[in-house]
Amino acid sequence: MAARQQLWLPSESLVHWVCSFVLCARVFIQHSRKSDARFVSEMWKVHKKSPVVVLYGRVVWCLADFLNSHVPELVADSNLRKEMKELSNLRLKQTTRLDEGSFGQEMQSCRIGVMAWLARLQTVAGASQAVEETHATLLQGLTLAVRVRSSLEEYLVLHYREKVGVPKPCVTCVSLGFQLLKAIEAAPSAACWAELSVLMQRRLALSMQQELQESSARLRLQRSTSAEAALHVAETALQHLLGSDNQKQVDAFFDTGSLALAFCSAGRSDLASGGIGGRWRELQVASCWRRHLARLCDTSWCYWVREFLPELLSDLRQKESSIPGLPLLFDAFASPIDSLVPESTPEGQAYLDDLRDALEEGVIQPLCENIDKDLRLHTHAIMQACRDILPRAPPAEALALLQLRPLGLTDKSTVDIKDQVEKRLSRRVYDLAALTQQDAEAYLRMRCLAKERYGLVILDGYLPSGSLQQGLDVIDIMRNVQQLATQYGYSLHQQFFSQVSNQGDAKIRTITVEHLAASIRVHGTGVVNTAVNYTVGIVKRKLEVVAEFLSDEQVKSRLMADRKWMEGRPCYTWAHAMETAKFLRRLGAGKDGMPFFDKLRQFLTQIGNSLGYVRMVRTAGMRSMASGLEYLEACPWLGEEHGTAGKGELLESIEAAECGAFVKEAARLAEIVARKVLRCFDASTDHLNLLASVFSKALARPQTAVGFPATRLFHLLVPAAACSFLDSLLVGRETLAKRAVAPTSGPRGDLLLFDDGFAVGVAFVLRVFGLEREFHALHWFETEIADSDITVGQARVAAGVPLHDSNCSGADRRSQLQKELGRLAAAVEAASALFGNAEVEVCAPAAASAANGGKFPEDPTGSGDTDGSQ
Repeated sequence: MAARQQLWLPSESLVHWVCSFVLCARVFIQHSRKSDARFVSEMWKVHKKSPVVVLYGRVVWCLADFLNSHVPELVADSNLRKEMKELSNLRLKQTTRLDEGSFGQEMQSCRIGVMAWLARLQTVAGASQAVEETHATLLQGLTLAVRVRSSLEEYLVLHYREKVGVPKPCVTCVSLGFQLLKAIEAAPSAACWAELSVLMQRRLALSMQQELQESSARLRLQRSTSAEAALHVAETALQHLLGSDNQKQVDAFFDTGSLALAFCSAGRSDLASGGIGGRWRELQVASCWRRHLARLCDTSWCYWVREFLPELLSDLRQKESSIPGLPLLFDAFASPIDSLVPESTPEGQAYLDDLRDALEEGVIQPLCENIDKDLRLHTHAIMQACRDILPRAPPAEALALLQLRPLGLTDKSTVDIKDQVEKRLSRRVYDLAALTQQDAEAYLRMRCLAKERYGLVILDGYLPSGSLQQGLDVIDIMRNVQQLATQYGYSLHQQFFSQVSNQGDAKIRTITVEHLAASIRVHGTGVVNTAVNYTVGIVKRKLEVVAEFLSDEQVKSRLMADRKWMEGRPCYTWAHAMETAKFLRRLGAGKDGMPFFDKLRQFLTQIGNSLGYVRMVRTAGMRSMASGLEYLEACPWLGEEHGTAGKGELLESIEAAECGAFVKEAARLAEIVARKVLRCFDASTDHLNLLASVFSKALARPQTAVGFPATRLFHLLVPAAACSFLDSLLVGRETLAKRAVAPTSGPRGDLLLFDDGFAVGVAFVLRVFGLEREFHALHWFETEIADSDITVGQARVAAGVPLHDSNCSGADRRSQLQKELGRLAAAVEAASALFGNAEVEVCAPAAASAANGGKFPEDPTGSGDTDGSQ
């Protein structure tokens, strides 16, 4: 008890005076053997209460072994030989006694004392008359630190020395001991304690000086010159230590004063219990209380019991009430890095790895598994509509762990449990989503639940899943763009494709901008240029077919006749367009029985579908990058290039400030990403306008040929092609309606609800051939359809629909055709806006096409690829 009052650990008090006694006994063994034997008996009683004294870590000092080795004759005189033979049993009994509840009771008692002390500490720090209570409060905290550390070290070392396992209930008490030490150390850290320390030191120094002066006056009356001189030395030391900032000098002055007061108090008991010597020790504690606190709460010896940390963490994470103490426990085990094994040494790095592994095995991995299990059960219960197994609330232990502050290992190394859990769950969800794409919806629900229930942000892997909501991947569509152009219908305004070549399948496939945006987020924006290159080859081949058809002599002669017929007429009539279509259908048909003219109309639709895919890919790329626009709006200078080096303003500023390599690399990446985002919205990525300009310029090259160029007659072919298109569109809608009623017995033609690819294709070809003004001069879309102009279209025959099978009268059909003609006019006008205004006046662009068998000019992209691939 006296040692605790003087803030001595057992290794700092018991060892010193026992060694001093043994030295004296060895020197003067014949003079006081009986009294020394009695003293050994008293020390044995102390040893029975504390069989081991911890020097540091696992190094212990046993009093009985020490006495038996150095003064065996005194041990024999004390009749302790029999007890000496049962030392191992004594230590085992002590270990058992501690396990059975003695250690737990001591820790709980210390916990209550520390909580009361912390409350008192706050009261003292906020009181106006705190100086009087400051010293007593600090001394109480230091005494508690001695008590906790002595009990904790003795308990652990006894179990290590005797190779006895720690019972499960006592693991919590061991963890509590480490937490109490760090709580005591961190408690008096407020700024007000620096001021209180100075005031307390001055108050005690004034009281000490007054007591020294009174004692000196009494000794002067008693004519004790030597004692008076000693008090004068103590008074001088007191004056010097108050004005010194050097800690070594302060320690020397305190030692000097202690020796002087010991000389004055020789033969008196007040040196240990109170009086002037006790006041001097109080002043010493008040002046150096921070050093005493750091010494008593030092846990660098945890390095030698680090194998116990995983068990402590595993026990702590299972109790919600104990989880807030995890940072304190980790601070205790991180202390050896500051003093014993620095981070720069190999041993320090190995110890850091041990701490991270212990945290991984004891906390992070089990926490991830519990959260993953809870999310899976919750998702399964929702998707299977099993509310009976629906988890009511997330585990309280998991929420408590996720709310902890980051754990500090060193000044440069911290571990954020929530961040680590997010990374591991993101990796796990990504890997499983990549393996089982059909479960994409389940993993999406898990991501949402993790945010809602735990506040965890699980990253989206942007994987193209196999669910109906995600559709095809952009790479698969690009490789089969020809199939897309022939088997899908394009919606110009809503920007999505719907399958039309469906022959009894249960589902109709669709492709939307959201599907493509998800794929672009996976593959990167570079896939946009690749998709454009693939499409260029498709469009080039289709244009060659159009030019070849126009160069046919019969087609050309008919269109020349239509041109002459239009002279002096206000508009191109519906009846004349039907006559031209009937004439062109008689020119021949393919192996499938479809006329070449209707195949040409399909080629125009395929051109429009291909260009629609390019437009959707660009829109998807813009949508995938849209989330980064808010940062560019806040930093408009980010991504702009300055000077010849192509560096941005941010990177130039960082290099001028001579920042570190990591900062420069971060700035460089930020510049690259900002330029990619800006490039997606730049006019240079308007691929439709660029394609139209490229093909127009290629056709505008001077070419020598004889005769009128056939491609200059394409605008006269558009009315007849429009009649064929409208007929096919109405038949496709009728087929769709009948297939909805009778999926298996209905007609087997294409299912059409919309097909804006024809309008886009017509607008593109008119723009490339430079015939937009000539086509508008026909006023084709202003024509009126008479009842006498209504005939059964060729599309009904091609679809296998009986000629007499019609759901509408002639008037209704005329109304439908007139309405659809107006919609086609609006679609062509909207599609023309996608390709901009013509910049090249084409005089005789494709005269060589007729002379060369209708072949199209050289590849305008310069790639030389006929399939559009690069």
